[in-house]
Amino acid sequence: MPGLVGRVVAAPILFDAFARIGLDPHPFVQPPGTIAASSATLPPPLRHLRQDVPKTVAALAIPGLKLAFPPEGAKIDLSASAVDGSPQLNLKVSGGVAPFTWLVDGAPVMSAVKRREAAWQPPGKGFVRISVIDAAGASESVSVRLQ
Repeated sequence: MPGLVGRVVAAPILFDAFARIGLDPHPFVQPPGTIAASSATLPPPLRHLRQDVPKTVAALAIPGLKLAFPPEGAKIDLSASAVDGSPQLNLKVSGGVAPFTWLVDGAPVMSAVKRREAAWQPPGKGFVRISVIDAAGASESVSVRLQ
């Protein structure tokens, strides 16, 4: 039914059931050798977890992975890019660390490609999601329409 979600309907029932059981909650026992620390007791660099900074200094020297072609949301005429009668789509990547793995709709189509350019023969028309993963694990994806 619309509007019924677990936190509104099921949660009160569960809370009531656990209250009727009458068990007192006990904290879990920490394994030996575990370090329990709050943010205030950590050194200043460890107090905040930031996702917007590179994990290593070496990552600063490597330009980020970017799908240069096709761009996001592109409409590509397959008949204009046909080679020997079969459609072909050229793929280009910039940045990142070779070799590259190319995926279309989540399925690998080319792997261990050391060049920054690749050619893929699409099976037909429609929408596809093209992704590339570099050797460092960085990834980039675009959605395009093949006509």
